[in-house]
This record gives sequence, C-alpha cells and structure tokens, in this order.
Amino acid sequence: MIYSRTAEHVISALIALGAAPKGERLRVKDIAEQQGIPPMFLAKLLQDLARKTDVIGSEKGPNGGFLLLRPAKDIPMILIVAAVDGGLRWPRHVPRRLREDVERYLAKTSIADLIAAQRRDQKRLSAQ
Repeated sequence: MIYSRTAEHVISALIALGAAPKGERLRVKDIAEQQGIPPMFLAKLLQDLARKTDVIGSEKGPNGGFLLLRPAKDIPMILIVAAVDGGLRWPRHVPRRLREDVERYLAKTSIADLIAAQRRDQKRLSAQ
C-alpha cells in the first residue's frame, strides 16, 4: 500500500465536498454516513487537514460544516497524501521507475478527476 487507509478516507471526504454545490458546507455526519467512515474519526481527519492545508475550511454552529477552499481541479491527490501520511510509502522492492510513474499520476490526478470518474461509473452502472 502506497498510502494509508486514513488518506483514502480523506480523499473520499474531499470527493463528497467537491461534488457538493460550490460554497455549500457539508456536515461531518452526512459525509461520514455517505462514505461509510466513523464520524468522530472523520471529524478529526478533516480538522487536521484544515489546519495543515488551505484545501478545506470549517465553520462551527448549526449551519456549519466543511467546504473546499480551492476548486476540486486544483487539489491533486499527492497533496492530500503528503498532508495526511507525510508522503507515499513504498515497499523496498518497488522499482524507481514505477515509483516515479505513480507519483506523476497522483500529482496530475485531482479531486475533480476522481469526481468525474465516479460519475462516469455511476452512469455506466445505472445504464446496465
């Protein structure tokens, strides 16, 4: 595994935030339920991400929640993995060329790309 399950949870939450209408805040409870992540764990992850990056912001209160501070197209996966895990985790036997290819892929793949892929998959599944 090159990044943690924790990074996967954060990426899933960012997909939910990026798919929401622009400027709309989502409650942790709603994201957690949609993504199948324990709410208290997700709240901690998102609070940590908000402190470490300029990717998401949060607001407390009855109309509070989390929202993206950047367009989803400007949030590469590698940025999230670096913020959550401190970087990619490579087994020793992985060739350097493969590591470079994967790192390039994660650097060019944005949250918007993941949202688009998820929508294509949902559309294809509903057509079957």
